[in-house]
Amino acid sequence: MDAELAKLSLAAATVAKIDNPAVAAAAAAARAPPADRRALSKEEAEEIKEFHFHVYWHTSDPSARAAALALRDDILRLNALGFFVAVPLARVNEGPIGPHPMGSYEVWVPTEHFARFYQWIVRNRNEKVSVLLHPLSKEEVLDHTTRAVFMGPSAPLWVDVLRPKLEHWPLQYPELGLGYSRPADQDGRARAEEE
Repeated sequence: MDAELAKLSLAAATVAKIDNPAVAAAAAAARAPPADRRALSKEEAEEIKEFHFHVYWHTSDPSARAAALALRDDILRLNALGFFVAVPLARVNEGPIGPHPMGSYEVWVPTEHFARFYQWIVRNRNEKVSVLLHPLSKEEVLDHTTRAVFMGPSAPLWVDVLRPKLEHWPLQYPELGLGYSRPADQDGRARAEEE
């Protein structure tokens, strides 16, 4: 108990030396024990655990398609080397499909590998391709609109084909045990038990 108190006192002393209030609050939070999830609202406690990166290219530009497929080959190679877990869907869409208005392919990324994949694609995306990034939650329309961001030029999506509310979490690759299929959350509950 005394060791915990000493750690908190050291954290407070460290935070007291920081002039910027936002940085001081972040430093205190970084040193504090994990939040009691029961004190949070359901919306606050719920985490997004998987993302899609959709790589887009104009189908009338063969060099854009080549750039997109070269990027896909690099993703597959780095995935095989264990650099990150980012799973391109086997299908490459040569034209519009679902809400996606042009040539595209999808890459699934769990939160456990999000930062590494995101920094990699930011540095390696060719200017001839755009990337739609959106979370995977039970709310497909919001995920593809309000919560979505583009790298490069954006494109309008046909969201009428999406469902506003799913009954279950979108478990895309449960065999990997990542994202929503991770065996247990930080508080020890399995995701499937929350349903």
